[in-house]
Amino acid sequence: NYSKSIRLSYEAYLSWAHTYGEHNLSAMAGWSFLERNSLSMSASRNDLKIDDEEHAFISMATNSSASASGGPGNPSALLSFFARANWSYSDRYMATFTARYDGSSRFGSNNRFGFFPSFSAGWNIANEGFLKDVSWMDALKLRASWGRNGNENIGDFRYMSTISTYGLSYPFGSQDVTGSLTTGGAPTTLSNPDLKWETSEQTDIGVDFRILNCIGFTLDWYSKTTKDLLVTTSVPIFIGNNAPLGNAGNVRNSGIEFGADFKKSFGKVFFGIDGNVAYNKNMVTYVGTDAGYVSGSTVQGLSGAVTRMEEGHAMSYFWGYKTLGVFQNQDQIDAHCNADGVIIQPNARPGDLIFQDTDGDGTLTDNDRVDLGSPFPKLTFGLNLSLEAYGFDLNVSTAGQAGNKIFSVLRRADLPMSNYGAWVLNRWHGEGTSNTVPRVTVNDSNQNFTRVSDFYLQKGDFWRIRNVTLGYTYSLPKKFYVRSIRVFASVDNAFVFTKYEGYDPEVGNGGSILGSGIDRGTYPRPRVVSFGLNFNM
Repeated sequence: NYSKSIRLSYEAYLSWAHTYGEHNLSAMAGWSFLERNSLSMSASRNDLKIDDEEHAFISMATNSSASASGGPGNPSALLSFFARANWSYSDRYMATFTARYDGSSRFGSNNRFGFFPSFSAGWNIANEGFLKDVSWMDALKLRASWGRNGNENIGDFRYMSTISTYGLSYPFGSQDVTGSLTTGGAPTTLSNPDLKWETSEQTDIGVDFRILNCIGFTLDWYSKTTKDLLVTTSVPIFIGNNAPLGNAGNVRNSGIEFGADFKKSFGKVFFGIDGNVAYNKNMVTYVGTDAGYVSGSTVQGLSGAVTRMEEGHAMSYFWGYKTLGVFQNQDQIDAHCNADGVIIQPNARPGDLIFQDTDGDGTLTDNDRVDLGSPFPKLTFGLNLSLEAYGFDLNVSTAGQAGNKIFSVLRRADLPMSNYGAWVLNRWHGEGTSNTVPRVTVNDSNQNFTRVSDFYLQKGDFWRIRNVTLGYTYSLPKKFYVRSIRVFASVDNAFVFTKYEGYDPEVGNGGSILGSGIDRGTYPRPRVVSFGLNFNM
């Protein structure tokens, strides 16, 4: 096997700075070019003349069958022009303006370039004359910013209709008799020459406040709108090709972030604590498809998409059936009717899940599926502790989140006889035994396990002790070459406090924003215990 990655970058810029009294001015302008490419090759042949690693060469193999493959990777390039200007006055007022003009080969010639400006301003209120006598105030700063940036991380040639030969062989002429096939090729994805940059536009207003040389506060309000979101769009099945990548919508994130810290020494003891908490609201504000939505990720064994992008909802919200409990007997099945007396689940049996008939038409269809929750947390928070005393030091780092849901599918729903978790022990096995976990049966006529429903949803709240480090430092006399020795022990991922029953509550998105919050068996983070010894010369 042979592979080579090539990354060439060129950058040139010109800077200027000058001071006019209490005014400080600086500016910078330049350009950069980035080119990415790769090359790979592999070959194999069996039956070496001498069977060891030193003689593992293709020419040393005697078997006539051999295979080889390889070629160039997908090339890409990024051309950028940029500029920045800074101004400050008397260490009280400051402003910065930046601008970028970026062009990417990952977009077609119609929209290859994008313009991304930004602006920020600050006011050091604590440096004003009317606060010079306020001795307990160390800092008070008001700041605001607005800016745009672009995203081109979509892979190469996604705006084109690429050709594939996979599974496209066919008989030609005399090959009908011999049974051999000719390799064919065809477009496999629709093109989108109007594909363009995904743009994020954010406004932030904040204040920093510090008092008594030991206490600090930070408060921010932000609103971030991502426009022309790059997602795979939906196309009718009769098209016969894969759906293209498109700029299919806008999504807005807005919220408040608050942070506080306390740091102070008490003789030979130093104590520090800092924490932060953030509230975020995620909502799709526009979807640019004829259907008004974009279908998200699917899960093997379940019917239809699990997530959806739709205006007025969270990005990649869970779209499924709401359950109302478990049928305990036949009378409950017969009584589960719509306003016209139509039995909603005629194929159900005692022990099956009760699904909500949202539109009231007496049948369960996609029109009955509802917003079951968001994979994105409403709250994120962190807390860190630091303690130093008489040579000992202790540091603890933690983080957590709350308000999100996880769609837990740790087993394949289309395999009714295997891979159940311990939760199956709480299944329904007679009237009154369970109102949450349905019966387990090979003949699942009610589709208890193959419908996308809130049966698979769990709360994703957690608090993780990310790291705990305990150390001791011993200082040596100056006559020694080594000034101090520190011994320490550290634990990464020490504890996780959560009610989620999967392997790890931080499940990610599987490589796609529309796959957020789906746990297909995410490999858990390991707990790492380490010991160390540091010498300070």
